[in-house]
Amino acid sequence: MAKLKCSICGKELDTDELIDKCSKELEHHKLCFICNFWRAQHEADINVRGEHGYAIVNGEHHVLLPHTDGYFKGFGGRVFKFLFFDGTIVECDNVWYQGNINDAHPHWREIMPDNAKIIK
Repeated sequence: MAKLKCSICGKELDTDELIDKCSKELEHHKLCFICNFWRAQHEADINVRGEHGYAIVNGEHHVLLPHTDGYFKGFGGRVFKFLFFDGTIVECDNVWYQGNINDAHPHWREIMPDNAKIIK
């Protein structure tokens, strides 16, 4: 059995119980599944989504995707209006919820602080 200890939270897991691709990624980053999930979200926020492509409100992480006329939208197409702390307002009808960062190791809240509030 291959054992891994997360370099952030210290959780130990057996990578033999995971699918091969997942276990290789966890071993590469030396992270448990939860810490690896937040690592990937953080990297996407910085490198892909940009400063107004995601919103962290009270520790809850949301991804703001472009409008689509398609059937499948986050929150069923409900319109959210975010006020970012830099003063920018973004209205979005395709918001996807990633989870509450507060439920993870405190490290993730330190590097992923709130950046907006919902105003509608």
